[in-house]
Amino acid sequence: MKKPTTGGEDFSFYIENIPGCFALLGSGNPDKDTQWAHHHGRFNIDEDAMATGAELYAQYAWSYLQQDNF
Repeated sequence: MKKPTTGGEDFSFYIENIPGCFALLGSGNPDKDTQWAHHHGRFNIDEDAMATGAELYAQYAWSYLQQDNF
């Protein structure tokens, strides 16, 4: 089960006017000590997750460009 988050974001106001999407990419990995929240003093990034994020956003762009109405 996913833990709830109290994170807030103003991005929803942008996509009221233009098409868009928003995703949360998890990079917490206790084996690499990267499980800490963004504003925690021990925050660190598991850089292996960055490739997954880049692939995700590239797929968003590809899917958008394949639409008939583009």
